Amino acid sequence: MIAFQEVRSTSDRTKRSMRGVLERGGMIAAPPYGYRIDWTKSEPGLGHEGARWAIDPVESGVVQEIFAMRRSGRSVNSIARELNARGLLPPQASQAKGQPFWRGASISRMVCNSIYKGEFSYGGSAWTRHLAKKRRKKLEVKVFSRPHFRLVSDELWSACNPERKEERV
Repeated sequence: MIAFQEVRSTSDRTKRSMRGVLERGGMIAAPPYGYRIDWTKSEPGLGHEGARWAIDPVESGVVQEIFAMRRSGRSVNSIARELNARGLLPPQASQAKGQPFWRGASISRMVCNSIYKGEFSYGGSAWTRHLAKKRRKKLEVKVFSRPHFRLVSDELWSACNPERKEERV
């Protein structure tokens, strides 16, 4: 029982620490496609509090293209086929076994990622939603504004992510 309580306590402290990093302007995750880790200090004397991201100029252009193609009505699979035909490397290509290639599901996840419109959602990932549903807990999603990471406009993001009338089961 004591070990169980210690695990729960450690989990709570970790979550509190992660929220604190986000509130101070840091990032707590690996950067998605279109961004990279910036190893330079953002402010003298503060050091690194969380991962510091920077916009990758080449990948960010690809992200903007993907959103434009999606808005024009292209399917995620046709976008993936075009990117593969052009020889563009997909996210995490260096970790792929064999020849890396774009998948429609990767495009779909990218288009739904709110960081591209300048918002980081803490507690809103698919995995977190799955665990909350499994444990029958109410999910608390907190959105942190990151306007300096905006790659697409709100209008374009909304056009690619129309609101659903009801949540899928």
